[in-house]
Amino acid sequence: MTSSTQDPDHETLELYDSIPEESSTRPSTRFNEVRLLCILSFFAIVGVLARKGITVLTTYDGSFLGGVIWANFAACVVMGLATQSSEFWKDEPVPKAKIQLYTGITTGFCGTFSSFSSLILEAFIKSADIQIGHYYHYRNGAYGIMECASVMISHICISIAGLHFGKHLMKFHDRKTPLNIGILENVVAVAGIASWIAVIVLIVIKSWRSWTFACIVSPIACWTRFYVSKWLNPKVSGFPMGTFTVNVAASVILAILNLLNRGKTSHDGRLVNSILSCHMIQGLEDGFCGTLSTVSTFVAELYTLKSPRSYRYGFVSLAVSYILMLLILGSYNWTIGLTDPLCS
Repeated sequence: MTSSTQDPDHETLELYDSIPEESSTRPSTRFNEVRLLCILSFFAIVGVLARKGITVLTTYDGSFLGGVIWANFAACVVMGLATQSSEFWKDEPVPKAKIQLYTGITTGFCGTFSSFSSLILEAFIKSADIQIGHYYHYRNGAYGIMECASVMISHICISIAGLHFGKHLMKFHDRKTPLNIGILENVVAVAGIASWIAVIVLIVIKSWRSWTFACIVSPIACWTRFYVSKWLNPKVSGFPMGTFTVNVAASVILAILNLLNRGKTSHDGRLVNSILSCHMIQGLEDGFCGTLSTVSTFVAELYTLKSPRSYRYGFVSLAVSYILMLLILGSYNWTIGLTDPLCS
């Protein structure tokens, strides 16, 4: 956990899924820094695979709620478990926020498993009636506004419920670990290097390319979020600027990538006509944008900030990201047009 010292009238802000203001490594040595990045790599790859997997499993005709909302909920449950745990880390000589395994679970896995930019894209797709394979032809534009609101309300409320459920569950099952955390961190760090090499090798399998591309770029996005949060979150009192920046940036990049993958040309052609290019863009969408943005951090910060700051932070984050996606993807859709991706 991270604490930012504020004036007496302001609450203490704890950023569970972000980087502490001081270094997260135990001693601040180059070896520990590299080991932490390897740990983040492992959890980032596992997180993006979990998000893509649960999205595929829960997306089907007739589903009441499906897709990335399940990933956001599950990530927030794990985040609640991790942030509430105390006995598990009791034997460690440093606060749990400085334990690299804890950082890997929260920043690496939970941050990657959840995706803020995917939430914004889903809200826009529903509001603009451009769902892949389905065009519902709303009676008028007001139905699109309702769809946008329903997506955002569902995601945020269900994710907050997931965080609370994880916290409540850990209160009854917080146990001291029989494992040696230091050894476990070394094992996970080696697994991070091995898993990254493995997904690079597996890129030769054509049918897996959108998955392997996502796994290759996911650690890079996770490191970016890690350092941006470390640098920017303490800058503005009561407004986690680091998380806000990565969430907005990921939403903008996702809008551009989605435009490339789904955009028509003025002659009714496609902007992207190659299956390989389509898979690469999908990998960047899921691996880079999905990992760079995070709902688990966002929800933990909403939980920690006192109102009205939490409402202001939540509203500004959702509104700015949605408006930018509307300007980029919406303007193209309503002037030239979008279609289903070539590799959907």
